[in-house]
Amino acid sequence: MFGSWVKNTQHRNSDIDLAILSHQPLPGGLLATLREQLEESTIPYRVDVVDLSAASPEFQERVNREGIVWIDS
Repeated sequence: MFGSWVKNTQHRNSDIDLAILSHQPLPGGLLATLREQLEESTIPYRVDVVDLSAASPEFQERVNREGIVWIDS
């Protein structure tokens, strides 16, 4: 998890930023399915999900520096 919710700077319209870290890029439709399920969920905030293994090195560094582990299983 990263972004405004981690920094405690969120506001009423802030989304929740999640990064999925895996050893290889997520399979094609998995990220789209996850986003769709989150969109249809009862979570009262928009959730933005990124595949960290497919992100730029600069973005990965930012998430690693600022982010927190939300679930580690």
